[in-house]
Amino acid sequence: MNHPISKRIAIAIGVLMFLEIALQTTAVLILGKNFEFPDVLRRPANEVLELFYVNQQSVVSGYYLFLLSSILYIPLTALLAGNMSERINQKSTWKIMLISSGLATTIFQSIGFSRWIFIVPVLANQYMQPEATRMIQQNIEMNYTLLNTYLGMTIGEHLGFIAMALWTISVAMILPFHKLYKWFGIVISLILLVSLAENFGDRYAPLFGQLNFIVNSLWSLWLLTLSIKFFSERIFTNVTNSNLTKAAPYITSL
Repeated sequence: MNHPISKRIAIAIGVLMFLEIALQTTAVLILGKNFEFPDVLRRPANEVLELFYVNQQSVVSGYYLFLLSSILYIPLTALLAGNMSERINQKSTWKIMLISSGLATTIFQSIGFSRWIFIVPVLANQYMQPEATRMIQQNIEMNYTLLNTYLGMTIGEHLGFIAMALWTISVAMILPFHKLYKWFGIVISLILLVSLAENFGDRYAPLFGQLNFIVNSLWSLWLLTLSIKFFSERIFTNVTNSNLTKAAPYITSL
């Protein structure tokens, strides 16, 4: 009885991890093709708004996939916290960090991604109206720049990546895999934190921006590898005999 339950838990976590990567990768491909992502994020407001207006449907679809990927942290964190209890209860700090950073990642990234779905379309449509004077366009450009700096760079990227790095470290510390998986996750997280220096805008900002894109790709590879491990091994058999319902209290707390 415990055997299939443990297998089901591992498969559920593996599916969520794989879905996280699939959503993010698809979003990057869509936005890269139709919105010159990620370079477009640092371009002047007039260029961004014009390009967004031309490819609005594709851009909104891409960012909606990003939004869904950020929401997936909630069930994924709930399953990990609910079914790794014997391991993480030994160090309650990791349990607290796992749950809080998972929730924070969802909140920060959702705010950042949702601006492209609900706010930027309004700005772009107003900006491209034939009757829009240059003064009106300049006001829209200012609003876009402020919103992009606060909702995007500050909340979505800076705080979002900090929370994501802490979540990754927490996951790396509680998983009963080979130490290589743990240290790879920790190193990726530290590099991710270093790459956030891009947000301060000095002359090395483009370099840190490239580093951020590379380390995010490595993070996706790491999570994909974990997904495969969950599919191929019944790792919970010797860790806990809990079932999927154990995740419910953690979903409530999130």
